[in-house]
Amino acid sequence: MSSSEKKIILLRLPHSPEWNSCEKILNNIQAIYEEAYPGRLTVVDTTDLKIIRDLAPDVVIIADHRLNFEHTIGAIKSVLSKPIDWVIHAYGCFTGRISEFMNAYQRMGDDRFKIIAASKAHQQVIASLFTNINIVEHTPFPFRKVDAFFSEEVRKKTRDEFSLKNDETVLMYAGRISFQKNVHQLIKLINQYNESIQNKKIKLIICGEIDDLNPQTDEAGQKLGLAKELFEAELQKSNTHVMYLGQLNHDRLIKMYHAVDGFISLSTHFGEDYGFAVAEALGHGLPCFLSQWGGYRDFASLPQVQFVHPINSEREFIFEFEDFKRFDFFNFENRNDNIQQFLSLFGDEAVQTKYKKHLDVFHPKSRLTRLAYTLYNIDYGMTPYLQKKQLFESGLLGPFFEDPVKSST
Repeated sequence: MSSSEKKIILLRLPHSPEWNSCEKILNNIQAIYEEAYPGRLTVVDTTDLKIIRDLAPDVVIIADHRLNFEHTIGAIKSVLSKPIDWVIHAYGCFTGRISEFMNAYQRMGDDRFKIIAASKAHQQVIASLFTNINIVEHTPFPFRKVDAFFSEEVRKKTRDEFSLKNDETVLMYAGRISFQKNVHQLIKLINQYNESIQNKKIKLIICGEIDDLNPQTDEAGQKLGLAKELFEAELQKSNTHVMYLGQLNHDRLIKMYHAVDGFISLSTHFGEDYGFAVAEALGHGLPCFLSQWGGYRDFASLPQVQFVHPINSEREFIFEFEDFKRFDFFNFENRNDNIQQFLSLFGDEAVQTKYKKHLDVFHPKSRLTRLAYTLYNIDYGMTPYLQKKQLFESGLLGPFFEDPVKSST
């Protein structure tokens, strides 16, 4: 059966995801599939098994990261007797859900499938779980052209609202404030920079919720400090140079992207993937200074993106101050040019061709590798220290980070 004859459903839960970035990604994936397969795609609530049975789809697309692989695939297999082709979009949390996926994998029978990773690093990680690496393809999450724009008027109004002077350099971080996102280290870096110069000090604006999903501990399980404690301690030392705004709604966040001069993230989260906050910053023309880590590295071809290399220390990753000092955010002042460069590689029009090909080729189930069975028992909730230790020992961390000392020995 050709892809033009296949009946297609896309599964998603009816309520919005908790995180704004995941909601935006899910909506963009749905929209680009609807454009790629007009009149042939049905979006279905996963709980409505009667509709799924009546539709009798040939292809099922799992694009909502909240769906439990085992429960979802098991439920659909219970109402459909024929073989199915599955398209599974993997978010950054996929590597922490390997046991759940492997349980679902056993229920697929003669079904064919493919996994779509949003970054090359994540593709490499997931492909290492299968003897047939072609099962895992790479397609960036689509960024809608309509969402990519810059307005001088919005910039001026927002800077006035927050009393940001015209000659001030203002940087921004947006995202979760957890230990592996290294926001406490980011504040240290800004404070160190401002202490080293007499004028042209940098202001940092931080937007996001504080969480302690992964408290930092030593190998014995003794807590070394929570993200909240570390973040608040550094915040107190920063005087007026760091502004914490908490969680902003999407409209306010977009205005802030207009107001600032650059975006910065030093994340070394073990599942850091495509990075939608980075994509939004690039979609509004901002130059970005990023950790050379995981899916962030997919943006390396853009001249407005520069990297700092994480240095693997005993308890956490650290960053070189000199790398930050060398980055001139004002080499990339033409925001509209920056936006066009970003869209040419990551915009919906650029990636739509790949989405149209997702239904062309599927693969039969492949044998799982020894690594898959090793990682089956890794606890997604384990502490960052133990996660890092486990990932290094398994070899899985390599695609996310190459330690220059480790690599040279």
